Amino acid sequence: MMRLGTYVIGGILLIVAALYVFGASNFGVTFNPRDVGPGYFPVGVGALLIVLVLIVLGQETFGRGSVSWVDLSSFIPLVLPLVALAILYILGIQYVGYFSSTAIFLIISLIFLYRIELKLALIVSLIFCTFVFVVFVLLLRTSFPTGYLF
Repeated sequence: MMRLGTYVIGGILLIVAALYVFGASNFGVTFNPRDVGPGYFPVGVGALLIVLVLIVLGQETFGRGSVSWVDLSSFIPLVLPLVALAILYILGIQYVGYFSSTAIFLIISLIFLYRIELKLALIVSLIFCTFVFVVFVLLLRTSFPTGYLF
């Protein structure tokens, strides 16, 4: 029996995983065991997600799936804005930089998911971004995308 919700979610996950693999391949992927590039792990995670989604879709298509019915009427209003927000976040990293995009993404998603006040969302976002900056930029000397605008 064909379940439309499974195919919609699977299709969205395939698109997101393909974009993830494409973006991670820009980090430099080498499959030489002596010279593992920085994109090796992210590409592997994206490829694994693609394989797992294809397995679930194959099981669903050939009748051996144990995936439960997904009600699209409740799925779309809850998940589609988050998918759109995640895509905007990924694009925002390239144009306005990691820290600005992350702060905005956290504020909006905390308000949308947890229905918390703006003030608390601002505080959580500020603490998270400060923690990431101190640990990764100052202590570990890791660089983050700065974006084209900033």
